[in-house]
Amino acid sequence: MAQVFLFMLVGGMAGVLAAAPLELMAWRYLRNVGMIGLALAAGTVAWTVRSGDWPADPAGAGSVAFGAVSVLSFAAWVVRAGPRARAGWLKWVSGLAAIGALGAALAQMTTAGWLAHPRAAPLAMTLGSALLGAAVLGAVTTAWLLGHAYLTATRMTIAPLAHLSRVLFIAAIVRALGLLFAGIVLLTWGRDAYPTASYRLEQNWLVGSLRAGLGGVALPVFAYMVADCVKRRATQAATGILYFASVFAYISELCGLYLIREVGWPL
Repeated sequence: MAQVFLFMLVGGMAGVLAAAPLELMAWRYLRNVGMIGLALAAGTVAWTVRSGDWPADPAGAGSVAFGAVSVLSFAAWVVRAGPRARAGWLKWVSGLAAIGALGAALAQMTTAGWLAHPRAAPLAMTLGSALLGAAVLGAVTTAWLLGHAYLTATRMTIAPLAHLSRVLFIAAIVRALGLLFAGIVLLTWGRDAYPTASYRLEQNWLVGSLRAGLGGVALPVFAYMVADCVKRRATQAATGILYFASVFAYISELCGLYLIREVGWPL
C-alpha cells in the first residue's frame, strides 16, 4: 500500500507541474522538486525490486519498468533544470515522469490483486479514484513546496502559487464529490450488488470516517482558505495552511487505499 501511495504522490507532483506555468517559477524550486521526485521514485522502485518477485510477475515487472521511466525522467529534469532551462522541455519531461509513476502505481495495485478482488468496484471507478488521489497529492505537495520557496525567491510573482491553489481547490472539490457519490452508491443499491463490500465498510467505520472527514470536508475547506490567502498575496499564511492541508491529504489518501484493499471500493 505504501508503494502505491508513493507512486501516486510522485506521479501527481509530475502531472501537476506538467500543466503549470513553469516559466514563472524559480529555477531553484524546479530543481528541488525534481530532486525530491527523483529520490521518491528511485527509492520506491528499489523497494519494489527488493520486496516482490517482480521478474516472475508481469504486473510487478510492469511496475518496475514504469517506475524506471519516472526515475529517468526526473533525472533528466534535475540535470536540465537551471537558469536557462526551457519550460516547454521541462513540461514534456514532467509529463513523461507522471505517466511512468502513475503506471507503476496502477501496476502495483494489479500486483496486489486489488483490481481483481471478488468484491471490487467497477474498474473505472477504482482507476478514476487513484488518478484523482494523485492529483490531490501532487497539487498540495507542489503548492506547499512553492509557498516555502517564496522565502528566498523574493522576485517570483504570485501567479504560480495562484495557479497551484486553484488546481488544489478544484481537485479537492471533485474528490469530495467523488467520495459522496461512491459512498451513496455503495450504501444504497450497492448493498445488493456488493453486499460483502458494504458490510466490510461498516466494519471499517473509523477509517471511513477519517477518509470522509479529512478528504471530503477538511481538505476542501483548507483549499478554499489557501486560495483566499493567495488572493490577498499572503504567501506565508497560505504556506502554513498548506502544511496542514498536506497532512489531511496524505492521511485521507492512505485511508482510501486501505479501503480499496480491504473493502474493494474506491472511497
